[in-house]
Amino acid sequence: MFLIRRIMGGRFALKLTALQKFLWILAGITTLAFVWWLLWADFSTDQTQSGTSAFRAAFELIDHQGIVRTEQDFAGRWMLVFVSIDPERDTPSALAEYVPLFDAGIIGLTGTPEQIMATSETFPIYYERIEEASAPDGHAMGHTSHLFLCDTNADFAVSWPYGTSAEEIFADLSERI
Repeated sequence: MFLIRRIMGGRFALKLTALQKFLWILAGITTLAFVWWLLWADFSTDQTQSGTSAFRAAFELIDHQGIVRTEQDFAGRWMLVFVSIDPERDTPSALAEYVPLFDAGIIGLTGTPEQIMATSETFPIYYERIEEASAPDGHAMGHTSHLFLCDTNADFAVSWPYGTSAEEIFADLSERI
């Protein structure tokens, strides 16, 4: 029997077992968590709609033609961002040979170690040089492998991890742009 009711002076008195009390407390906590989740979802949606983003693209780097580029050069345009994190290997001249193998609209960006460090502080990326004798030039680079989409104000819109299919990225871009 889950609930025993006794009539006392015209009123109902409830007598709950320890298990029933525990279940009622659990139901209350679950309800509070659900309400908090709903409120948080509304808050985060409001923040996104009000223009607050996870990060803003800010950089001063050198493109594959040797021209210094900043996020201001792309003002009013969507940006799919990939930045080299190995300035020793990915010099502007090395990128000038590599980048044209792709679409003409792609711009390869690199820079000095200091420029890349400053850029990495504005993007949520990780990179490190790993000394490895068997690797080309004696080192490898450990790094985040994401493609970032920034909107026309250089605010973060979405990212795709390495391995995301071109079809999936294209479908997402088609909905956003």
